[in-house]
Amino acid sequence: PGFITPLVPFAERQIIIMYKNLDELPITFGVSELAEVLNISRNKAYDIIKDNSFPKHYIGRKIIISKKHFLIWMDKNFSKL
Repeated sequence: PGFITPLVPFAERQIIIMYKNLDELPITFGVSELAEVLNISRNKAYDIIKDNSFPKHYIGRKIIISKKHFLIWMDKNFSKL
């Protein structure tokens, strides 16, 4: 018999965080990493990316985000809060 995982309600599941701080973020990253760093859904991350002021580059259909420009964007936009 195999190991049976008990059913855990979605709200009680632990989120696996790949990055403990922004220093661990790679030089370039994608939408999934953006969602993880900001602790938001991928759909919400795509909403942010649609904003023309958000720094992103397209390689074909792939969205690439520069860590350097993302951190500048964060400083500029989060200082307004």
